[in-house]
Amino acid sequence: MADLNTKTCDNCGKIKQEANHWWVIEFNLELKSMFIYPIENIGKIEYKGPNKVLSACGLECLGILESRIKTGSDPTK
Repeated sequence: MADLNTKTCDNCGKIKQEANHWWVIEFNLELKSMFIYPIENIGKIEYKGPNKVLSACGLECLGILESRIKTGSDPTK
């Protein structure tokens, strides 16, 4: 049976494995604001404000997605 909770990187499309060190970006593109934290902390942090969430497979993809948000570009394209 397929795992319905499979995470993929929103930059490169890599599938999350058990030992990966992934990041979550909660962001508001209109305000160019974001909150970044390790994926292991999902549910432990309450951040009110951003309305979209991205996953990044590592620091390289995190940096790319972060740069797109900072410039106001859609980070999913």
